[in-house]
Amino acid sequence: MGEDGELIDDDVLSAFAVVAEPDAIGPELIRRYAGVVDRCSFYAPYRSDPERWAAVIATLQAAG
Repeated sequence: MGEDGELIDDDVLSAFAVVAEPDAIGPELIRRYAGVVDRCSFYAPYRSDPERWAAVIATLQAAG
């Protein structure tokens, strides 16, 4: 399982995932998917402060 990260380069990862700092996630989702996607969900395989996602959610709600 540890080798998987070496098999997938940054270009491939970016094709399938939005990889960004928390304050850039909302704008990047809008840039990529506006007019195509009308809902999304977040998955983080680790504990995270809910406040971290508040700005992302607010950005997406404002764009909707």
